[in-house]
Amino acid sequence: MIKKLRAMSNQALARHMGRLAFGASIFVHGAVRFPKLSAFAEGLSSQFDGTIVAGFPALALAYLIPFVEAGAGVLILMGRPFVRYGLVVVGLLMGVLMVGTGLIENWAILPSQLLHLVFAYLLLYHLED
Repeated sequence: MIKKLRAMSNQALARHMGRLAFGASIFVHGAVRFPKLSAFAEGLSSQFDGTIVAGFPALALAYLIPFVEAGAGVLILMGRPFVRYGLVVVGLLMGVLMVGTGLIENWAILPSQLLHLVFAYLLLYHLED
């Protein structure tokens, strides 16, 4: 293991560190919601009352989000060839979340979503083919 680490370039080590940290963060972000899934989904969907996605669409998506986050995190953690798909899922999820953020006008959380999107982009951009 130590020989492999010594043989890796600093750029490769940085990619792996970023991938592992980001994958763990995304995975945990979704997984911690599993025990309280109903409360999470109902709380999130209630924020969309009065929007065009109020009711079932918001509730269905709120139930789905933790599974998408945890699944994407697992794909990122698994490494090649799965990391690419996990990063694309995160990018798509951030797009959906940003639309929701705009609908409820909760601009305070938009920078966090943009940061996740930028990090996913950078990891994907620097991923070895």
